[in-house]
Amino acid sequence: MSRGGDRDACHGYKVRFINPATGGTPIPTIAAFIHRLLESFETGAYRSTDSTVFAVVEGHGQTKIGNHRIEWKPRDGFVVPSWHPVVHGCEKEATLFSFSDRAVQETLGLWRDARHLNGEVARASASTFSNCPPPRRFLWSEAARDRLAQPEPVVRDWYAHWAQEGLS
Repeated sequence: MSRGGDRDACHGYKVRFINPATGGTPIPTIAAFIHRLLESFETGAYRSTDSTVFAVVEGHGQTKIGNHRIEWKPRDGFVVPSWHPVVHGCEKEATLFSFSDRAVQETLGLWRDARHLNGEVARASASTFSNCPPPRRFLWSEAARDRLAQPEPVVRDWYAHWAQEGLS
């Protein structure tokens, strides 16, 4: 990973998983990444609108999420909620896998992030899809309106039905 370029101040080395068949994310609504943190490295504070689930692949370290600090080791998992600043650190090399709802937020033009280096916002960015047209109003057809106006169907109590039929 380190041969691919310079280490990012807020992520270490970070690679995005891509579906080779489509060139997009592995799942249309979920983005997935692998992070490599080198020895004695601490990231700059970073926050984004996507909620991110992390799984520790290897190494030991700590993550500060807002005002909370957690220690992690291999096979641990933790979640960074939307727009909470996060800082990762480790004494020896560590690898983290992450996935988030970033893909769907980018598609909808909602994803944002901000980097905080040396106590100041170093960069704030908008979605790469910020030029998407605004959403259009959805107009219901007459048939759809009629279906919605009908009362809900009766939900059968299947256990009672099976008991009557002798299937229980």
